[in-house]
Amino acid sequence: MSILDRIFGKPEELPPGQTFLIVGLGNPGRDYKDNRHNIGFMAIDALAKAYDASLGRVKNKA
Repeated sequence: MSILDRIFGKPEELPPGQTFLIVGLGNPGRDYKDNRHNIGFMAIDALAKAYDASLGRVKNKA
């Protein structure tokens, strides 16, 4: 049993066709491209590539 299993328990089995929303946060702009501040963006890009998934992006002015 892994440490995560001991902390969080075993995950429930999900029904077929379950939909997930996975969000990757990061900072906009060239200054932050390919650095640790955009690890969320990079993780989502890697998941999309691994699963041949399309991405949608929402941009807001904060």
